[in-house]
Amino acid sequence: MGKTLIRCNCIEQHICQENNTIYMNNAMILTSEAKDYLRNKGIAIVYGEKPAAPAVPATAPAPNQEEMELIMEKVITILRDEHQITDTKTLKALGLKILTRLNSN
Repeated sequence: MGKTLIRCNCIEQHICQENNTIYMNNAMILTSEAKDYLRNKGIAIVYGEKPAAPAVPATAPAPNQEEMELIMEKVITILRDEHQITDTKTLKALGLKILTRLNSN
């Protein structure tokens, strides 16, 4: 099996959002730009496998309307602050798309 080069354009999918960490295994290599990006964002690099996630109960309750609105606000804040998306229509459309995807899982 070959090595996987982790570049800035695909690094977000490897970052563990729960603890602001990227877990690197033996098959992964970070570019210098990716290392700079992680350092600037304060994201820790851990060499080793990501710990297993705790089991989620199968009967987790669906979020209510108030919780959905809070989630939408957080999603829009992330899109605006971390991805520099400022167009209101685009923010709402992407926010709804993300919420729809979350609800379908």
